Amino acid sequence: MPSNLSTSLLSGLYLLFAHNGEVIAYVLGAMLSLAVLFFRPRRLALVFFVAFATLSFNFEYDKHLMLPLRNQTIATVVSNPETHLFTQRILNLFLTEVVPVLLFILGWGLLFLGILASLLGRNFLKRFHS
Repeated sequence: MPSNLSTSLLSGLYLLFAHNGEVIAYVLGAMLSLAVLFFRPRRLALVFFVAFATLSFNFEYDKHLMLPLRNQTIATVVSNPETHLFTQRILNLFLTEVVPVLLFILGWGLLFLGILASLLGRNFLKRFHS
């Protein structure tokens, strides 16, 4: 393999992980949780899976979905942008500020709840079940 090709491949792999390292970690966590959930079904594994899946979706929403969804929703709901400035601002605020923050809080909250539950043992989740 020519040296410039191997350098380009290594550079490409580095850029792939530098650009998507966070979502790669989330997807690996979700896949590991799903494997545990498949072989030993437990509520805790489900909590971890939902947490990692939510964090993965939040990453992709922030990076790829938020702006196209905002533009499409505003174009669909607001027929004349000049007369519906308030509606446009509310949609913009909800889709670009509220949804990402809620997904972030939900994902990390579930992850910390799962970690706390695993540290405190089986009795922790039973308190919420009764």
